[in-house]
Amino acid sequence: MSEMSEGRAPMAYYQSILGPNGPQLPTAWSSKEKYSMLDLSESNLRVTYTGQGKSDAEAAAVRANHPIPVSCGIYYFETKVVNKGRDGFIGVGFCAGDVSLNRLPGWERNSYGYHGDDGNSFRGSGSGAPYGPTFSTGDVVGCCVNLITNTIFYTKNGINLGIAFRDVKGPLYPTVGLRTPGEVVDVNFGDQPFKFDLDALLREEKERIRQWIEAVELKGKEAQLSSLVLSYLLHHGYSDTAAIFARDAHALSPDVLTQLQHSRARQRICSHVIEGEIDAAMELARELFAALFVEPSYIVFLLKCQKFVELVKTASITDALMFGRAHLAIYESHGPQYTRTLEEIFSLLAYTEPHKSPVAYLLDSRRRQPVAAALNSAILGFQGNASQHALERLAQQTAVVFEQLHVNQLPIAAFAQITDFLDPSTSDSPVSLPHRHL
Repeated sequence: MSEMSEGRAPMAYYQSILGPNGPQLPTAWSSKEKYSMLDLSESNLRVTYTGQGKSDAEAAAVRANHPIPVSCGIYYFETKVVNKGRDGFIGVGFCAGDVSLNRLPGWERNSYGYHGDDGNSFRGSGSGAPYGPTFSTGDVVGCCVNLITNTIFYTKNGINLGIAFRDVKGPLYPTVGLRTPGEVVDVNFGDQPFKFDLDALLREEKERIRQWIEAVELKGKEAQLSSLVLSYLLHHGYSDTAAIFARDAHALSPDVLTQLQHSRARQRICSHVIEGEIDAAMELARELFAALFVEPSYIVFLLKCQKFVELVKTASITDALMFGRAHLAIYESHGPQYTRTLEEIFSLLAYTEPHKSPVAYLLDSRRRQPVAAALNSAILGFQGNASQHALERLAQQTAVVFEQLHVNQLPIAAFAQITDFLDPSTSDSPVSLPHRHL
């Protein structure tokens, strides 16, 4: 679930969940999807009953201009009774797109309503069931549908009244229905803060989903998981940690000992790169993996480029220029991938003080890390190993699964983000939706 900054309107939260190309949200009552005895005003956010209200045959309802996107996960809106009118026969809730608008919410199939005059809940019937308190002029009534659990609950003045309906079916539209003269209701689809603390509800649902995922048992796979972790440590040259892990996991087999030797060798080479000792790295790599340095070799090119940068970094501009002419100029005809890199690093020579130039970022010591990683991958490939570890591929596959949850607009996508599991510090991040305190 996307983090929300303090004070951000609920509508903005939903838009962040759906993305710029996602389905549209309800933003107002539809002027086309309303019964004739209703008038809309205030940018179609206020509905007023204009009929005589002599019988139930003169009930009138209106739907929102868009259905609720399933990928919202949880959708909530609020209504305020501006005037209860003669009898306060007001119903709020949700309905399908084909429900008759000459009926109050809940009286028809695929329609769900909470009525103000008696506090009853209605679902596909004119006979209601006891649910909550009545509501009248000045009250704010909220409607919430959880599209993961398929439940609906209502709020009154920011207080959750509990689940009213289970096993609800969509797609659904927000709806309100009026029945007697003088009834006026405003709606808030999220452009303004809610009275109900939606933020707390979203955090609760996010935590529920996280616990559900973490409760999946992996019985019988402990050895496989240990092997995956060990091979990852070996793959990336964390030799000392790998040795301790293998010992504690009772996995110091002859094959693992051989892999530890290879890992330590790669670690020594890559450590030289990270320290800026490119000559030492290339010398040791040539000694152990001579065939890797047969030209043309892109990894050799990267190492030479880093050597050039290190010379500039130590203010050896003349040496850098001579090195570039002798060792890098030959790559200018090797294609765009090479020439782009050469143009970038050679631009350092255009400034008398490269450390203060627009390309000073090239001198950042942290840029050695990608070169070291590329060298590690090249050696792994030379040794017949995959340049990318299975754990990284597993993370990529997981990312694709999460992405497909969003693409297919599944409700759970709103509360399951891969970053919540790759970075545990984000799992308890607040949503920070604003709400009005009572």
